[in-house]
Amino acid sequence: MNNFEEKKFEDKIIKIFIEALRDTDRKRRFQAAFALGVIGDKRAVEPLIEALSDEDSGVRNVSAYALGNIGDERAIEPLIAALKDNGWDVRKEAVTALGKIGDGRAIEPLIETLKDEYDEVRELAAQALGETGDKRAVEPLIETLKDKSWFGRGAVAEALGNIGDERAVEPLIEVLKDERWDTPRKEIIKALGKIGNERAALTLIDVLKDRYEKEQAFAAEALGKMGERRAIKFLIAVLKDGGCGYNLKKASAEALGAMGEKRAIKFLIAILKDDSRYILCPVIRVLEKLKWQPLNDLEKAWYYIANRKWDKCAALGEVAVRPLLAALSEENECMTSKVIGETVAKIGEPAIVPLIEVLKKESNWCMRTSSAKILGEMRITPGCKKIIKALIKALKHETGYKRSMVARALGKTGSNKAVRQLIKALKDEVYDEVRRESAEALGKIGDARAVAPLKKILQKETHSDVREAIQEAIQKIEVS
Repeated sequence: MNNFEEKKFEDKIIKIFIEALRDTDRKRRFQAAFALGVIGDKRAVEPLIEALSDEDSGVRNVSAYALGNIGDERAIEPLIAALKDNGWDVRKEAVTALGKIGDGRAIEPLIETLKDEYDEVRELAAQALGETGDKRAVEPLIETLKDKSWFGRGAVAEALGNIGDERAVEPLIEVLKDERWDTPRKEIIKALGKIGNERAALTLIDVLKDRYEKEQAFAAEALGKMGERRAIKFLIAVLKDGGCGYNLKKASAEALGAMGEKRAIKFLIAILKDDSRYILCPVIRVLEKLKWQPLNDLEKAWYYIANRKWDKCAALGEVAVRPLLAALSEENECMTSKVIGETVAKIGEPAIVPLIEVLKKESNWCMRTSSAKILGEMRITPGCKKIIKALIKALKHETGYKRSMVARALGKTGSNKAVRQLIKALKDEVYDEVRRESAEALGKIGDARAVAPLKKILQKETHSDVREAIQEAIQKIEVS
């Protein structure tokens, strides 16, 4: 289809939808208005304006939505009229549409809509006024902010921040002092950060020093965006405080990174060493921004992980295992689990004992599960007493998927010292995969002592995959 044919086809479709706006079927009118809004062709503006008077509130609603999407100024006055519609959902879409189009004629009607009887309509009116950036809205928004009964004051604070007028600073600070549970502190703090004058900066520093941790995190983020260097010593104090939570540390680290504060580097490195599994990715991103260079092998491991230099990371050996596992625990944020697992596997047997240590001592479930998976997939040289002993111990204490992966790893060692514990694992009543992996491991080890227990367990086993694994294990042992 050439351009001419495409244009002809599009014209035909638009014509069909415009005609459908007058269909007797309410559902067809609704679908036509929606489709015209998606297409966004200005030929639909007048028919959609006419549809704002449709007898069905759903059609009026979607027509207002469509006009907002098209963004033609011819719709301003009809949409202003729609702010008085009996249907609150129609008024809601009219407010949103006026905010999108952003015409100055809508400011006073939107200000009036701050008094609408429906909370959602009022909140959207505040948002729309903020999107326009028109300073005529400042005083009405301030008055609305002071009204403690007004639902959605967070939208009002956000709107004042978007407009950026300094008249809003003192009222925002006054409301911030209110200890009521519904005080929109997050939005107020962010608004003060956007306005960014001297009074706002000092208030945000006070919040960083004295308020609740959640609010401190918002203040740290705002101060970082403002580039407010008077906050640096307080932000560094957060990094040094081992009792601070994830969000506050993350916000403080990012704020220091945004300001290019190199004094933060040594404290960020300390966080990597102590709390890496919780805040690895944000800290590494900040260190990259600060152009950090590593001083020892452990720091090199973090550096190589940050820069995705997996082969160099593997070459560091055992020292890189825990940083890699910490990265693996945050894979959903910024890392790829497969490549990290492959990197640990490349390190080989030096990684096995650290992996088992993670299984024994680590409280982070994700790290323990990842360690078990890597153990199960690693190539293990038979006969290493230290590794076998550690795996046997892990098999006793782990459960579920982690226990099954340890059983698989024991099968790769080929050690008959694991036979007794693997036979016990065959009796795991909860996890089918533990019984299956234990049977397969016994088959690989090939010790004749396992045949009788395998045959006994086979008589009671009901899971088909496990039965098959037991039968294959018995066959392997008897043939050998």
